[in-house]
This record gives sequence, structure tokens and C-alpha cells, in this order.
Amino acid sequence: ESSGLIPNWAKVYEEGQSLRAETGFSGSGTPGAEYGAEASRAVWRVALDYLLFPGEAGEAVAFLDPVAAHLETRESGGNWDESLRVDGNCLVESIHPGWSSNMFMAGPTFTSLVCPSNSVDSGRQQELIDAAGKRVASKAIDDYYSGSWVAISTITLNGDLARAAQGSGLGSGGPGTTGTGTTTTTMPTTGPTTTTTTTNDSGSGTC
Repeated sequence: ESSGLIPNWAKVYEEGQSLRAETGFSGSGTPGAEYGAEASRAVWRVALDYLLFPGEAGEAVAFLDPVAAHLETRESGGNWDESLRVDGNCLVESIHPGWSSNMFMAGPTFTSLVCPSNSVDSGRQQELIDAAGKRVASKAIDDYYSGSWVAISTITLNGDLARAAQGSGLGSGGPGTTGTGTTTTTMPTTGPTTTTTTTNDSGSGTC
């Protein structure tokens, strides 16, 4: 079963009708075969693609679904495991330590949950978004990089980014849907009130 995780860096080769990828190098000093700072923010980029262009986001949905399914196995009672699963059949050989407490890892990884998953029950997915939102809300913006991901993941998880996309004429509709609904949960925080949002397909249950 795929973990949905990708490596920080990989070289991809086209061989006939197939693709082959390998690691063994780094573009910024981060380990190539690690799910780390470079890899996790790629998850947010794909989530952003889904939020901005849901009607054309079939590949984004396919990418995010196994990540959401993986996160379901890492959360219990609002608490997140300190480790993610390494799949021996993929290029990822290690996970950056403390992924769930470092917001430059946890924040972008959590944003995979904004796309309704075909592998996770909608009620359970809402629980995961709530737990993710509470973890993000517990962190202060007190440095550049992690602090930036606290801000970015907050507006992604609470629906602000989706609403901005819809307000600009983007982000309406979705693949195979006739409309969408929104479930919003208010989270207790030590600062301003924060909400977490997941979009639920009002049609077939797929996004």
C-alpha cells in the first residue's frame, strides 16, 4: 500500500512509454531520499492546484488521496504520531525527525486533507482536519520558515484560500461533481478564533 510520500529530490527519466526515477543527490543540502522540507511543501503545491482548479484536478486528487489515507493511520484522539510510515516500494527511505511538531513539515502535509478523499470516510476526514487545525493553531509564528508555514497552512485548512479562489472566479465545481458543500468547525485556540474546513461532494462522494 502506497504511503503517498515523495522524496525531497529525484531525477526522472523517460524510457519509452514509462518513467523511471532515482535519488542519490540533493539540490539544497536536504537528503534526496528523505520525506522532508522540500517534499512536504510539494504536497501543499498540489493541494493548491486542487483548490484553484478543482474541475481540472484529477491528477491532484490522485496524488493527495494516499497522503490523506496515510495521515488517517497517524492520528488518534487528536494526537499525531511522531513518525510516518516508510514504504519499502518507493524512493523515500527516511522521514525528517519530528514531522508532526515542525510546522514546515506538518503544515504542508496536513493540507492534503482539503481534498475529499476516496479512501477516508468524510466524517473521519473532518476529524483529521480538526486535529490538524488544532496542531497548527497551537504553534506561534515566531520564526521565518516554520512561521510562514503556520500562516500558509492555516489559510489552507480553514477554507480562507478556497474562498479567495472562489471570489476570484477560480475554485468552483470539481471533477465529477454537481456542487459542493462545506463543513466548518470552530477550534479553541489561545489567539483569534480559527476554523477548519473540508469540502464535501454533494454528489457521488468523490472529488
